[in-house]
Amino acid sequence: MQKLAATNNQIIDPVCGMTIDPDKTDLFTVFQGDNYYFCAEGCREAFENKPLKYLKRKGWLGRYMDRLAKVNEKSFGCAGPKCH
Repeated sequence: MQKLAATNNQIIDPVCGMTIDPDKTDLFTVFQGDNYYFCAEGCREAFENKPLKYLKRKGWLGRYMDRLAKVNEKSFGCAGPKCH
């Protein structure tokens, strides 16, 4: 199972970006076969409620794709055009 990379034996909380040692926390969840570790119960709950929100692409392309998805949802609803 994959962990989000950081330095040494530490990983990054996907919700708040805090660095965590996975050997020193019991706060984790498994999503699509990968382990994700958290600094607090609130971060774990937020991730479990909307995991894809915290795993989206970053950078200008990710922001563009997010805006495009919102426009498509607003224009077409959930049954809008699909790429497959």
